[in-house]
Amino acid sequence: MSRRLSRNVSHLGRHYGGRNLQYRGGVSIVLVHGRCLTGAVWDLVAEGLRGRGRRVEVVELHRGSLLADTAAVQEVVDLLEEPVVVCGWSYGGMVITGLAVGPSSHLVYLCALMPAEGESAIELGSRHPGGLAALVDTDEAGDLVLRGDQLDEILWPDVGSETAAAARTKLRSQAMQSFREAPPRVAWRQTPSTYVVGRRDRAFHRHLVDEMASRAATVIEWDTSHSPLLSRPDLVVDLLARTDAGLA
Repeated sequence: MSRRLSRNVSHLGRHYGGRNLQYRGGVSIVLVHGRCLTGAVWDLVAEGLRGRGRRVEVVELHRGSLLADTAAVQEVVDLLEEPVVVCGWSYGGMVITGLAVGPSSHLVYLCALMPAEGESAIELGSRHPGGLAALVDTDEAGDLVLRGDQLDEILWPDVGSETAAAARTKLRSQAMQSFREAPPRVAWRQTPSTYVVGRRDRAFHRHLVDEMASRAATVIEWDTSHSPLLSRPDLVVDLLARTDAGLA
């Protein structure tokens, strides 16, 4: 991995104890996390994919705006050879929508926001408010944070107590500007896409989910909460590995 690429991705040694895994070559998979969390939330999925020999890049966001977050992911994508599989979870869907990727690649929206032209995260959320609204607060700096007694129940009610506790340690603040901006382009109009619906998603209103999912080329429904990357990482790994294999 080049020095330039490593600025924007989670380091394998930090998350996986420095194990030397052999990539099988072919299509790379880029994972983009959600709001107010770090890229470490992808650990279970990334480990599963790397265990299957996939090359995985987990991009760290929180660059101060949606446009800056998108640029960080675009830098990683540009350094990889297309086709690539790019998966965004929750707010990560806003980011991957703004990417410049070709029709040979694939976008996966994992219980994610999937905006059209001119739509910001705030606009989508206010159209059909979901449970996530009950968790949104601001810190002393005016940045957005997620907190409250219902946090586990809304975000990841189908995970064990240890997994939930570990997920809470990955929470962090995020600049409000990230949620006010619309993506610079709408990649899903030219790049094939898959939308994963969590039937027990309490973070997003089902009306909003159905509206966004109708924009994708393929829709899959799982019996999960908003966070299948934590509760059913096996399903996510299988989906991304199959998508990866289909592009190779």
